[in-house]
Amino acid sequence: MTLQDLAGQLPLAYAESLEIALVFGDSLAVRLDEIQQAHGCPWLRVSPVRLTDGRWMVAGDMLTEVGPGGLLAEGFSHLDATRFSEIEIVPMAEAVAMIQRPAGE
Repeated sequence: MTLQDLAGQLPLAYAESLEIALVFGDSLAVRLDEIQQAHGCPWLRVSPVRLTDGRWMVAGDMLTEVGPGGLLAEGFSHLDATRFSEIEIVPMAEAVAMIQRPAGE
């Protein structure tokens, strides 16, 4: 499943959002940073975490704040929805198991 599959259901209910993670590649991580710098809230940022397979992930709970009046609505409105198919939705437990740990940890 991808974010494109969920787009019509946004914003998600909080309980549902806790079960998922959004996983994506480097180019989308860079674009997310660019959009947040240009249109994001200065005191709230979505910070992707690197996974062991080289991709990035953010917790699905951010999807509770992307609708009108949401804390992330302004930045989210500037994302290119045609790229939502590049954002994989995975179970949170699966994504957490792939978080890249610092050496020696």
